[in-house]
Amino acid sequence: MIYLISAKAHNFKAVENICLSKIRLNEIDVNLKDFDTLITSSKNALKSLLKSECELSLKMQILTLSKESAQDFKKLAFKNVKTPKKAYMKDLLNEFQNELKDKKILYLRAKKVSFDLAKKAKNLNIKEIIAYENV
Repeated sequence: MIYLISAKAHNFKAVENICLSKIRLNEIDVNLKDFDTLITSSKNALKSLLKSECELSLKMQILTLSKESAQDFKKLAFKNVKTPKKAYMKDLLNEFQNELKDKKILYLRAKKVSFDLAKKAKNLNIKEIIAYENV
């Protein structure tokens, strides 16, 4: 027997899938039209947003860490989607900090993060919401 440790179930013959963690998506109650910019750390933040059925504001700027997440936002018809050169929140902050001045920012994040964007970006107007958690 082969054991596959993965968050996703797979249908491979003679392979048993063992899921060590699960992502819990939280309900988000927010009006996106109140913000200029949305920052996300992963696809899970987008999944949580879509699950919550918030009205999307397609004109807002999207900053996300991964190119895959950026593609998902573009598929939803968001036009202004950017990723940092390096896929770390610290790099996103450094790269876009000047652009984010005087913006109202919504940051959808995990419950546990390695880089606390809201604390590090003291001069920016950021509202953060815990959109998901790893359980």
